[in-house]
Amino acid sequence: LRPGQLVAHKALHQTQGLTGVLSAPLKDAMGVAQGVVICERIPMLADASQPGSGATEPSGGFTECDRVWLQGMLARVGPVLLMRHSLEQPWYLRSWSHLGRLFARLSDPKERVLRGLVLAFFGVSAFLFGWPLAYTVDVPARLVARSETALVSLSNATLMASDIHVGDLVRAGQPMARLVPQVPAAASGVLADQADTDRAAQVLVAPYDGVVIRQGVGAQPGAQLKRGDALWVVAPGLDWRVMLRVDEHDIGRLQPGQRATMRLPGAHERVIHLVLQKPVPLAVDGAQKLQFELEADVTGGSMAGLRPGMQGVVAVEMPAKPMLRRAMDAMRRWWWLTWWGLW
Repeated sequence: LRPGQLVAHKALHQTQGLTGVLSAPLKDAMGVAQGVVICERIPMLADASQPGSGATEPSGGFTECDRVWLQGMLARVGPVLLMRHSLEQPWYLRSWSHLGRLFARLSDPKERVLRGLVLAFFGVSAFLFGWPLAYTVDVPARLVARSETALVSLSNATLMASDIHVGDLVRAGQPMARLVPQVPAAASGVLADQADTDRAAQVLVAPYDGVVIRQGVGAQPGAQLKRGDALWVVAPGLDWRVMLRVDEHDIGRLQPGQRATMRLPGAHERVIHLVLQKPVPLAVDGAQKLQFELEADVTGGSMAGLRPGMQGVVAVEMPAKPMLRRAMDAMRRWWWLTWWGLW
């Protein structure tokens, strides 16, 4: 026992009439003493009712076997008792205790490896969270035609034949559909035969070299069309622009003049270079959040095979900003969206 513990044992023995006091260290899983367990033995007087018993003779103190048993028991259950005691404390006390043990280990001259790891951790964290780094923001986008032409029926007619679908490339003057005017209900017999002979079918042709971007409901062989019904919408194959769809809480991060790159699904090796323009508010039916369309001009890249209607992902180059600042901005946007119920 240490001198202080020995004095405490003697005081307990004198004040409380103990016959023995035994203390043993309480160690954690690493073998570091975290406390002391003190066992007290009170005087056990013999039963005076039994013949030959000494009524005033107390039993002895702790033996060497008792000391060995106590130390062995604490070696097995000590870590469990310390863990339970730690879990019963509030989280801030547990954190403070962990920091205290860490600082104690760092002050130990033998813990050179631990000090090196801690310094390396703080150095890397300071670099990642404090050094400005460039990053990108991914935004969905699509190719939109700058102009388009609708092919409509000039009269009530029947679509006889057509082999045109959305996405097909067409040439200027290429026949796209053959429409036969419908016979009036009054025409019958010989008059109806004469009408079938005299009437001329309407042929719809492509107005220019382009691509079919939309198809009407009645663009099926045998469909009965009314005057003004649109069958297809054709757009020039090379006259298109890139439109980005951006949510309200992200539009503030994108500014006109920022550079970006677009990649299409299935052709990731192809890169289209863009420059962002001014955003325009967009009303979307059923959407809870206001959305914006952001036009982008093409400044370079391979244009072969691209046509209106294609979709892809645009990576916008953002100004360099520390990671800590980016994390704070993200938390601020999340709090704002959660507060207003937009998340």
